[in-house]
Amino acid sequence: MFVMSYKALYRLWRPQAFGEIIGQKHITKTLKNALENNKIAHAYLLSGPRGTGKTSTAKIIAKTINCRSPESGEACNKCSNCTLINSGNSMDVIEIDGASNRGIDEIRELRDKINLAPAEGKYKVYIIDEVHMLTGEAFNALLKTLEEPPGHVIFIMATTEPHKIPATVLSRCQRFDFKRLSNEEMVSRMEEICNNQNVQYESDALYTIARFAGGGMRDALSILDQCLSYCSDSLKLEDVQQVIGIVDYTFLKDVLVAIIEKDIKKVLIKIGELVSSGKDINQFTLQLLDYMRNLLLLKICGSSELLQVPQGEIETLQKQADKLSQSQITDMIDILVSAQKEMKWSSDSRLLLETALVKATRSTENNIDSLLKRISYLEKIIKDENITVEEGNNRHVKEEAKNEEEVSVVLETDKLSIEAVKSRWEEFMATVKKNKITTYAFLVEAQPVDLQNGSLILEFKESHAFHMDKLQQKENKEIVVTTFKEVFGENIDLKIQMENKNVNQTTFGSYDSNDNKKEEENRVVEEAVKLFGGNVVEIID
Repeated sequence: MFVMSYKALYRLWRPQAFGEIIGQKHITKTLKNALENNKIAHAYLLSGPRGTGKTSTAKIIAKTINCRSPESGEACNKCSNCTLINSGNSMDVIEIDGASNRGIDEIRELRDKINLAPAEGKYKVYIIDEVHMLTGEAFNALLKTLEEPPGHVIFIMATTEPHKIPATVLSRCQRFDFKRLSNEEMVSRMEEICNNQNVQYESDALYTIARFAGGGMRDALSILDQCLSYCSDSLKLEDVQQVIGIVDYTFLKDVLVAIIEKDIKKVLIKIGELVSSGKDINQFTLQLLDYMRNLLLLKICGSSELLQVPQGEIETLQKQADKLSQSQITDMIDILVSAQKEMKWSSDSRLLLETALVKATRSTENNIDSLLKRISYLEKIIKDENITVEEGNNRHVKEEAKNEEEVSVVLETDKLSIEAVKSRWEEFMATVKKNKITTYAFLVEAQPVDLQNGSLILEFKESHAFHMDKLQQKENKEIVVTTFKEVFGENIDLKIQMENKNVNQTTFGSYDSNDNKKEEENRVVEEAVKLFGGNVVEIID
């Protein structure tokens, strides 16, 4: 038979006084001064991220106002009232879970009991956790009590989502917003705990836990507790990485080196190793994003003051940052952020990650250099006194030869290809979504299949006939055409077809119907001349 005697670290080290709460001095100082001067509000709202001290603060408020011998706004933690509250046995402190007791019946029951006098202390304190989970009817029932509560009742409400609380309730509370803790604050607390328990530790191990906890002290202590169970009396970086399932910096560095060197095969091999080792792909993506963030900070700031990396890795990061431009780094971050969002709704995170890293590899290609070379080449030709340039869709460069015959050198500007459209389709879709989300909803099922003679051909599967019909509407076509011009810089006609069917003849583009009609007539006449010969003298409608 097992007797449950072990207490989790976050419970064992729960703050028992305002002075023990970490990183919320703007709140604890205000509350201490108010309670010391007997300025006690009838309702408090504590909001902020999880694990930042809201519930602990609520209990400390309840304890301090009921303490028999408070000193300088702090509870004595020795009297009978303090002892009962610390042990969770006080009849004057009632904790309610808003998620489980969210209906109007529970709030009505609370209102029925609210007039009962405190059993031991001066005040009866109701702590309602996750108060945003209450229903609208429950909030309305609670509102009446908040307006005119008995003098012996104090409400303390805690929430991670204050925007879901009605304004009528918010206006009747003193609100305190808790902030995420810095890594340094959490590491300092964990060092205190490790020293108290005679645990040897590596600083990088504690910083890794802090970064993984995301600003929540409770999460950090839970991870530390788990790591100490794994490694007993000596906490090392590799132990932490093993417990929380993250890769080491060497692995991240190798992946980025492969991306910089455009070695797609090596990138995919590293992802295979990641999966084989049982690491979480979503977590790895977040790690890689954090790695890219450090590169960007190093690139912009030129110093390591803002970085959150092991000291021995800064030199490697600097070398990698020197090989990338700022725009290349931000492009890779955008690609990874997009993939990470999609992973929440996909059953194949590995495919999304592999695709994203292939895109990231291509984003490191320096297209600017090749473009500058082409511009320089054209400028050299234009400056040549024997060369003239005629403006037009195709630029013809004519050079006078010695035999007085002209030799035409054609320098055609790059034309937009369907491959180029497909490579930037994700960017195009994002812009459509920004311009009009309903058009995006219909367009999302279409695939660009061809771009010829200024016409973009989009194709739908037969199962998405509804989306195709909606995209045919004039207002939706206008959005697609104008957005295409915005993204690709070219006017187009839009043609829509069903998969394995003929192209829909209804088009919409940058020309009016008369222009299109004339162009069609001209093409018909030209074909007739080719077939039957003769000269065209006049066309009569």
